[in-house]
Amino acid sequence: MSLDDLTARDLAQIDAICLEYEAELRNGNATPVDALIEKVNPELVDVLREELDAIREEVERALNPKPIIAPFQSIAAPTTTPTTATPSAPQPQPPSE
Repeated sequence: MSLDDLTARDLAQIDAICLEYEAELRNGNATPVDALIEKVNPELVDVLREELDAIREEVERALNPKPIIAPFQSIAAPTTTPTTATPSAPQPQPPSE
């Protein structure tokens, strides 16, 4: 069963559980998924579990972001700013006598 197959009442029930679960996750005290699953009809269990798993993954990524490193990019920023010599224009010489 997918979300498209659910009635408005079923969708509202799943949405309410998901919103509650997400808020609890962000506060660090989420109800175990198995306890939340018990609140719905058996035919909704798979859909709800999928939604709760997706929410958990999303919140974990948001709370524990991993640095993105591009190829050949240093992990640590340089401690000094490199200076480059700017070539100077030749200085005019006084005329020779």
